[in-house]
Amino acid sequence: MSMGHYGYCADVVEKEFVIEQCPKEYQTFIDSFSKTTTKTIDLEIINLESFARDMEVGDLPEEEEIKDIIDAYENLVRAFDTKTGLNLEVGYHDPEYGYPRGDQVYEIYWSVGQVWKKTMAGEKWKDKIQHAHWVAYG
Repeated sequence: MSMGHYGYCADVVEKEFVIEQCPKEYQTFIDSFSKTTTKTIDLEIINLESFARDMEVGDLPEEEEIKDIIDAYENLVRAFDTKTGLNLEVGYHDPEYGYPRGDQVYEIYWSVGQVWKKTMAGEKWKDKIQHAHWVAYG
């Protein structure tokens, strides 16, 4: 790997798996974006992509400005954990920095924790989880 590039990895699941496990909570999370953008707050348009990107770098707008989104996200994470025993987190990897290195995630991805400890949940859902790698510059 050249200077300035860093290797990352995560155990990822498809968005459809998240929806399959928590359809109501996922839809509430997605709907929270349109509710927030209609408020008169001084924000650039926020959507799932910008939320995931900002979560990745720890640069979310003030919590009060996007309270509905954060509440819906935390509710989805709790519901997913309750249903599967896995910790869910949304992430973002800019595809501009991935091609052609063979990165296995692009743009929005869903990662899960509690997989490689020999837990019953990790064993139960192992066929739904992929261990993905990518490289970022910075």
